[in-house]
Formats: sequence, C-alpha cells, structure tokens
Amino acid sequence: MNPTYQPKSWLAKQANRFAPALFFIGLVLLWELVCRFGHVPNYILPSPSAIFTAFLTWSFLAG
Repeated sequence: MNPTYQPKSWLAKQANRFAPALFFIGLVLLWELVCRFGHVPNYILPSPSAIFTAFLTWSFLAG
C-alpha cells in the first residue's frame, strides 16, 4: 500500500458518485429555464416539460 495514500471522506465519495446525475439534472433545469424565460419558440427548442407532456399524451392515446 502506498504510504502517501489518503482514503477519501464519505462526502467526497458521495459527491463523485452523484456528480453525473446532478450534472444531468442541472442541465435539464437550465434547458427548461432558457426555454421558459428566454422566449424560445417551442418549434425551435421545445422545453423538457413540453416533451414530457407530449410523451404522456401520445402514450395514453396509443393505448
């Protein structure tokens, strides 16, 4: 074992574990905010909530 090795703390391990998921959630949140408050037309860049609503509508119509 390397004598200069220091084990990571619990918080550092959890931060490394959840970093990709938190980045994805932040990216989707930023996308939603840009679409909602940036006045981006829905036909150019639909918001994640519009995509999710359309998905649910079509899934219920499909049966």
